[in-house]
Amino acid sequence: MNGMIVRRQICCTFVSVRSVFMK
Repeated sequence: MNGMIVRRQICCTFVSVRSVFMK
């Protein structure tokens, strides 16, 4: 049911971590 929300949260976190790593 909340699989989409969880997936979106993980995506957001992944992007944030990647941004920090890029910097």
